[in-house]
Amino acid sequence: MPSSDPFAPFAPFAPSDPSDPVEIKTSLRLTDLGDGRFQTNRHRPNQPQLKRVLVVVPARNEASTITRCLTSLLRARHIAGVEVDVVVVADSCADETPDLARDMLGHCGTVVTGVFGSVGAARRAGTIQGLERSEVSLQQTWIANTDADTFVPTNWFETQLAFAAGGWAAVAGIVALDRVDWSDHQVAQQYFATYTTYNDGSHPHVHGANMAVRGDAYLNAGGWRPLVRSEDRDLWTRLQYAGHPTISTTQLVVTTSARRHGRVPGGFAECLQQFEAAEAV
Repeated sequence: MPSSDPFAPFAPFAPSDPSDPVEIKTSLRLTDLGDGRFQTNRHRPNQPQLKRVLVVVPARNEASTITRCLTSLLRARHIAGVEVDVVVVADSCADETPDLARDMLGHCGTVVTGVFGSVGAARRAGTIQGLERSEVSLQQTWIANTDADTFVPTNWFETQLAFAAGGWAAVAGIVALDRVDWSDHQVAQQYFATYTTYNDGSHPHVHGANMAVRGDAYLNAGGWRPLVRSEDRDLWTRLQYAGHPTISTTQLVVTTSARRHGRVPGGFAECLQQFEAAEAV
């Protein structure tokens, strides 16, 4: 039976206890697990306790989705246990996205407007602005990333911070699809059937809509690059090769739009187009 909770994801995933993350035991700095997965586990459990979460949300003409996105973030903010500051980056918006975001955020964040030209540049600008808004050290700042067409569960920050407390410098979660966007249930099931996860709780995906990194690791790896697409995979790879402990986990789930006409060429929406086209053949 469908959940009555409008924030419940449509996906066959059941996140378990985030306080017990899966560890891949190895003596190597970077371990090839096969199937496109890499894992690092050089824990630093004595890192300073996190005091702040910076959330960066790029948005381009997202007036129809930004309210739900921010509602979910603000709801999660209430139980995060630390300061949470939300930065919406309104990139080349010609609609009401910036005004809606300002009205919703109030003292809980800010809106950056401009013409950034790529999702990577927008994420970078939002991160810079967000870091400048606080005197909390980079080692005590956690940078959480999502998208304006995505909404998060109430325990989103709690789950991330549990991994951070375990010594992980970065975490990559998975995405479920918003069921209200699907007119064909079979297409949705085809997507989920081919969305790879592993029995150890890991996965090979990197989504900018569900990815977080500690501030000092972010800076050390060079931060977001102004890429039109795959900016998430690019940063994740650089974090790993810089030796920062990263984990990919199915315990961290967000729900994202299943629209087939997105904002980024070659992005997630085009991937979904391919599933729809295959179903029509």
